[in-house]
Formats: sequence, C-alpha cells, structure tokens
Amino acid sequence: MANPYVAGASAAINKTITAIMNFQKKSGYRPNKKLRPFMEKKIVQLCESAWKKGVNRGHKESRAKFLATGKVPKRITYEGTREFYPGHKRVVRAVSNIK
Repeated sequence: MANPYVAGASAAINKTITAIMNFQKKSGYRPNKKLRPFMEKKIVQLCESAWKKGVNRGHKESRAKFLATGKVPKRITYEGTREFYPGHKRVVRAVSNIK
C-alpha cells in the first residue's frame, strides 16, 4: 500500500460500520471497497429509524395528553423530505398507530 494511513482509515471506518450494524441488530452485505459511502448510508438509516421512533413517541404522548378532547387521531401519517446527513436528502414516510 502506497499510503500507510489508508489501512488505519479503513479500519476506523470498518469499526464504525460494525458498531452501527450491531446497534441496529442487522448483519449482511459489507463492501470491500468504497467504505465511506456505505458508512454514510448506514448513518442515514440509523438517523431515519430514530426519527421515526421519535414521531411515534410524540404521537403517543400527544394522544395521552389530549385524550379527553379527541383532537389527536389514533393514526397519523407524515411524508416529507429530511436531510439526516449532510448532502443526503431522502423522502421519509412515518406512520404512527396507537392501539
């Protein structure tokens, strides 16, 4: 390898990817090359799932608080564009159901 720092950078990115995949409880395909775009994709997926959980949590809290007035529906749907990671805009759809 021409640059000794490349191996260290790859190892660091691999550790980050492993940590994200373990947190998401997912396993599967991992590329040998172009690790940075793959890592960015995993970070965006992690942010999106956390955002969806937040939408659901907010819906539940709103429902509990305003149950007496009936102003909060049992099902809400949101679709919009979010930028979870700089330069990675994506359309997200969050559906929250309260049973």
